[in-house]
Amino acid sequence: MSIRGAWLRFRGTTENGLLPVAIHAVVALGFALLSVTAAAEGVANLTATDPSGTSALTSAAAWDNPGTPFPSADIDYHNVGFTLKTLTTQDIVFGGRSLVLGTSAASGTLGLLTTSNRAVTFTGERGLVIVFGNLDCWHSYCTTINGNVSIAENGIAHFFAANMRHASSVASIVLANGAFTGPASAFGDIYIKAGHTSNGLSTDMVMHIISDTSQFFGTLRVAPYRDLTTPENIRHSTLRLGRHSFGGTVDLRALGVLDAVYADAVVDVANLKMESGATLAFRWDGSARTGTTFRVTNSLTVDGPVQVRPSALNVIGTAGARVAVLKAPAGVTLNPDDWVYGAIDATETPDPPLPAVTLEVAPDEDGLSTLWAVACPVVRMLRSDASKVSGSFNYDSSAPTNNWSDGAYPTPDKDYLIDGGYSIRPQSSRGTLVFEGRSLTFSESGGTMAMRAATQVVDRLQLDVTKANVKFDHYSGGYYSQDPYAAGGKMNLQGHMSIIQRGGSYAAYAILADTRMLIFDTEISGNGDFVESLSSANESACCFLEFTGDNSKWTGRLTFSTSSKLSPTSRAYLFFTDKRNLGGSPATFTHNALYLPWYGCLVPRAAATLDTPNRGIFVENGAVISNDFALTVCERITYAGALRKWGAGLLRLGGEAPRFTHSQLATPLVGTNVLDVVQGGLTPVSAAAFEGLAVRFAEGTCLALDAAAAPGSDVARYGMMLTNELSALTVPATGLPITVDRTATSTHKRLAICTVPTAVAAGLESQFRLTDMAPCAEDGRGVVLVSVDNGDGSTTLAVDFVRGLRLLLR
Repeated sequence: MSIRGAWLRFRGTTENGLLPVAIHAVVALGFALLSVTAAAEGVANLTATDPSGTSALTSAAAWDNPGTPFPSADIDYHNVGFTLKTLTTQDIVFGGRSLVLGTSAASGTLGLLTTSNRAVTFTGERGLVIVFGNLDCWHSYCTTINGNVSIAENGIAHFFAANMRHASSVASIVLANGAFTGPASAFGDIYIKAGHTSNGLSTDMVMHIISDTSQFFGTLRVAPYRDLTTPENIRHSTLRLGRHSFGGTVDLRALGVLDAVYADAVVDVANLKMESGATLAFRWDGSARTGTTFRVTNSLTVDGPVQVRPSALNVIGTAGARVAVLKAPAGVTLNPDDWVYGAIDATETPDPPLPAVTLEVAPDEDGLSTLWAVACPVVRMLRSDASKVSGSFNYDSSAPTNNWSDGAYPTPDKDYLIDGGYSIRPQSSRGTLVFEGRSLTFSESGGTMAMRAATQVVDRLQLDVTKANVKFDHYSGGYYSQDPYAAGGKMNLQGHMSIIQRGGSYAAYAILADTRMLIFDTEISGNGDFVESLSSANESACCFLEFTGDNSKWTGRLTFSTSSKLSPTSRAYLFFTDKRNLGGSPATFTHNALYLPWYGCLVPRAAATLDTPNRGIFVENGAVISNDFALTVCERITYAGALRKWGAGLLRLGGEAPRFTHSQLATPLVGTNVLDVVQGGLTPVSAAAFEGLAVRFAEGTCLALDAAAAPGSDVARYGMMLTNELSALTVPATGLPITVDRTATSTHKRLAICTVPTAVAAGLESQFRLTDMAPCAEDGRGVVLVSVDNGDGSTTLAVDFVRGLRLLLR
């Protein structure tokens, strides 16, 4: 059970948690903000948005009461409703008493424009005051803001990346050499407003606060901009804190990161809130053997799993580490299940990469419940296992020891690193072979693990797929046990596997040839992608992959690599038993979290339901879901071709309205919207899941109606909603058999089949065949077909439960 603690409550908050603009006070740091509608003594108002290439911070003419000299230490300069820009080519020193962004009624923006790392220094006693305004990074370089910075009473500050114009994908702001203050009502957002740079790269937002934060009592929310239209393409918003205590609340949302600037401090945070998909980074200096700890002093709320990863600022070394990452408040015990070790920062890479980290929850010497990150000394692989070289995977009396940097066989007190793109394989093909090291890590250079034995065990396996693929490849001539699904036999990998992806398009690959099966009897975590690859060019080839573990802490994509040259008889099969086998929920909706291209087959080994939030399904021409059990799919599907239903079981289809083509259009294009029921049956679970589809039933298939939804719900009222102009329903020449779950008679009077344009309803009704019209033994009610005009140009064809004889007159 996740721990929870006391939390700050705001009166009069809006739906998204921000304080209403209408109640913003005009008081900041104890001094009155004078009216900005007219110039007043001690106040100067910005009169227009900065023209291109200039800065009003250096121009007296831009203010209606600039004072003499400019800027004056006795004047507060107000920016209301305008964008105030810095200069791209020089540092700026602003000597006004303060620069005030916004009022209770209108915002003001300070745009940070730099062509290299620059500084803006506020020398006035009040510095930069944000009542309602934005700090907006326009370029990819870092801007340091020196001096006091405050968010006013009931103020709102937005710190975000927008209009990024350079290739680098990081926008950085540093608050330094002053104090960052604000009362309990102050609210700040650190987020990404523009999700992409002009060259198409994703963007990160990083805010460093080195200033004294002990007198900031408000809330900083760290998250991507809530209105992004393509959230799956963004990366992270990061808050990095310095040595000072943080007096307020850090609210980490999905894709929000809390990090530390220094590696030798304990940073007190009064209140910390983290939701699933957030990240807690730990700082470690391998040379000094020091690390930074976040200590929560008041309240802690965790809705895990929260990702824990090393900071991009680390100097790791190879001597191992034990870092106290997080301390809970007194009396609170951390839950080990709330944490998962995950990816390194998306834009920076420690050198060398940190091998697999174990997360432990245990009391520290002070008695506080503490989250620890633990790594052992690192041993590197020196050469690849070529086909004629003895293996390095496990101990064998004939295996050489000079493949590892310590000249010894793997032992449990060390972490092992493959950082040269090398391959590793077992020495022999015995039934079960165990890697004796504490962990095995493939760095971003990639590499290959040869699957030779029937079972290979790696307790902690970490794959960094940032710059290269990591491959699992069958080893010809190895030992295979037989499996009814795979004539070539099966190989089994056991342990825990973490897949790390820090950008790029690489993945972990399972490369399988004719009729062989690879079973991952593991727990998978991390954010990297996994690909099942059919390596054979044989058009009749098949390959088989199975996930059996609880992979709910894994948020990467699961996809197939097949070929358009293949046929429906040459398929890549993926077996699973439970939705957790296929992964957990990404932080934001990902339309292709499960990607089924040419003849990739999803095969449940038992009845299963796919309803994980944010895990979308993407299908292309020839993609297949094959099942001999009832498979319920309520995850949103994007069609770029045909989704074919094979197998004798039921496909129970629901979820939101589908999307179409690679562009995820709401309106389909012809050929991108096909659902082929080739075998078995189809049951509607939601009406919206069919809008825009061309549903085609083959001979021998059926439509199975049941009481899947509560009375009065959309599926009960409308069945398959097929009113889009490209929607269609094609049935066999002999008619479409319709089966009815008779248990529905006690709660339903009517089960809808489909809702279609009235012009086509009559032709369809004559093609439906009820398979059982006899009265139900329990209540004597039978079933009849009915047609209901909805009065909006559409007609619903349905099944009614009736007693006795019912005459339908036309």
